[in-house]
Amino acid sequence: MDNASEGITVAPNPFASLSTLHLTLASPAKVTLVVRDLLGREVLREDEGSLSAGSHAIMIDGSKLASQTYEYELRMGERQMTGNFTVVK
Repeated sequence: MDNASEGITVAPNPFASLSTLHLTLASPAKVTLVVRDLLGREVLREDEGSLSAGSHAIMIDGSKLASQTYEYELRMGERQMTGNFTVVK
């Protein structure tokens, strides 16, 4: 599944402390955001619980993250999607 079908964007990107992952779900799903650094280590996990179909905003707190590009994995029930964002201090 590609990001366009679910409508995922991270803005602003790059960012220094806070950004928002904007998500549009086609159907209800339990949503978890996992963020990994360049070495694949998990640095952030946000369990958003069960979300309804439609638009949602998930805050990403980068204030304690080092300046670099991170990969996020968004788990939505059985579906998973990945993307990147950059933290710049």
